[in-house]
Amino acid sequence: MTLTDDLDIIEEATPATATAQPKDRRWLFWTPLAVSIVLIVGLIVGMFVSLPILGGKAQAELSEQQEARAEICAYAPIFATYNYRNLNDYYAKVLSHASGDFKSQFLKGQTELGNWLKQGEVSSQATGITCGVDTSTGKLRIIIGISQSVMSIATSGTSMDTTLSVVATVEKQDGKWMVTKVDGPLVK
Repeated sequence: MTLTDDLDIIEEATPATATAQPKDRRWLFWTPLAVSIVLIVGLIVGMFVSLPILGGKAQAELSEQQEARAEICAYAPIFATYNYRNLNDYYAKVLSHASGDFKSQFLKGQTELGNWLKQGEVSSQATGITCGVDTSTGKLRIIIGISQSVMSIATSGTSMDTTLSVVATVEKQDGKWMVTKVDGPLVK
């Protein structure tokens, strides 16, 4: 064999070896890329499949919160609308949405409250209501701001405008939103 024959052999072998290596190692590039694409597509599909399910749950919770807010906000003027001459109606209206600790506290303090309102000849009329929802404690709470006009012996029979804020913890019982706990200045 001559030197030229040896170079021809090397030239023939070099292209075959050079092209064979990339073919053998292409999987090193394509496999991770293919896995990444499959994972990304899976995540995207998973988001679009699970978001409507989660969105439906969130929408149901929001609807429930708004329902509770509307019902309790309609009930809220009862807290600030009373006349010392007719407290039985007031008690019945308050107890219509009372449950749990709130009902127990109200029944327990009803006589004392009545005596205080009668002695002071206190009457009140709710003049405005503002309500919001709080779920930060894990329980559904309605924050209520009540504007009221109060008359009593202390005001010499003239109206005095005041505001009252309470936080009502609520839960649905037999299809009706009930106040189970009230935090506010008149409850302590």
